[in-house]
Amino acid sequence: GSVGARTRRGGHGRKVSGMLGFSTLGCPGLPLAEVAAMARRHDVPLVELRCAADEPVHVGISRAERTAALADLDGLGITALASYYRLCDDDVSVLAAHVELAHDLNAPAIRIFPGRSPETSVELAAERLAAATEVADGITLLVETHDLLLRGSEIAGVLSKSGVSGAGAIWGSGGAVIVRGV
Repeated sequence: GSVGARTRRGGHGRKVSGMLGFSTLGCPGLPLAEVAAMARRHDVPLVELRCAADEPVHVGISRAERTAALADLDGLGITALASYYRLCDDDVSVLAAHVELAHDLNAPAIRIFPGRSPETSVELAAERLAAATEVADGITLLVETHDLLLRGSEIAGVLSKSGVSGAGAIWGSGGAVIVRGV
């Protein structure tokens, strides 16, 4: 076990460790059994799964493939699904497919982006986040500092103006580099 680990309740009352995890954003295309083996080798109990068509887990996989994915992870906890859903760009039906996948994989959260269309703004993202939480069905939506809203203050504004409780922020370190012009 992890020394000093804290736990909290994630979506649907699932326990989420306060300790170490990693994202498969850093190991694209790696089979899930290898992801689990790597995590165990380094005593990492949690993983965030990148969900894209070229990944082992995405919204197009069947129920049987979802069951197989959980078996391949062999008890490794899933902190979130890293989706490519964009609040200001995509129809909420795109998110609904990710919500179904999150439920099937017992993932308590989904990482989402604000948007990159010219209409993207704090106000529009907040409005769309409020609508998105209506279909999230208990899954926490994590809005990343990304796309056209790169600052933490902008994402804080999205969360505040949305008036919802089923959402949070996730800081993408790449955005800080872009904002600072490094």
